[in-house]
Amino acid sequence: MVTRAFIHDANQSLHIIRLAAEALAFEQSEGRLDPERLNKRINAILSQVEHLTDLVAGQSSDEGD
Repeated sequence: MVTRAFIHDANQSLHIIRLAAEALAFEQSEGRLDPERLNKRINAILSQVEHLTDLVAGQSSDEGD
């Protein structure tokens, strides 16, 4: 069963991923995408994907109980 907490955490992660991707697109279109900004956005996206992966893994293990 998907809990409200799971949905909230997943939504938060997706929101951060979206903001980071939108920032990448904007900074690239403005010619302001330097390596430091790129790495910051990439790290934000990857950490949130890892968080989502952990959430899903935890949800799957809860269903097996």
